[in-house]
Amino acid sequence: MNISIQDIKEIILSIPKVKTSPFYTERDFVWTCQMELLNYIEAVPALNSHYMLTYEHPITVQTVNGGTKRYADLAIITRVGKEPVLIIEYKYEPNHNRGDIWSEKLPVVSINGITKDRDRIHEMVKSHKKLNWLFVLLDEGNHFKDKVEKIYNLFEDAGLDKSNVLIINDKIQNSSST
Repeated sequence: MNISIQDIKEIILSIPKVKTSPFYTERDFVWTCQMELLNYIEAVPALNSHYMLTYEHPITVQTVNGGTKRYADLAIITRVGKEPVLIIEYKYEPNHNRGDIWSEKLPVVSINGITKDRDRIHEMVKSHKKLNWLFVLLDEGNHFKDKVEKIYNLFEDAGLDKSNVLIINDKIQNSSST
């Protein structure tokens, strides 16, 4: 049985809808996704027998200087051979109107940071042709509302499918809904 990318997308998109307390850091969001995805894999014996979920999974990529490692925020890998099947990179931008986050710490996410994640994804996919990927931006306060197309274009310009980019805010978006 193969991992359904659509199922993974739906699980990730559902998390902010049911979350009852705020996230404070990107790692809070990644951990919540990690637990939900782990539940998904473990609930289906055919998936659980073939796949596992890892955090900060090392992936060897080929560079002009030889092989080097990049790390995926989350990765679904095969149990046998530990081959990556899906990598997920995350960014989290808290609502700027929250009183419990120091305003001098905002914004957390930048287009430059998104570009770095995009480049890391591109390197991993280029080195592992069958590797699936997702990029997830949780934008709590809609800070990036005017930059959605720019973000999709960053991925398209690198030859990456923008349908694998999920932007979650008060209006959940992905490229198929824009």
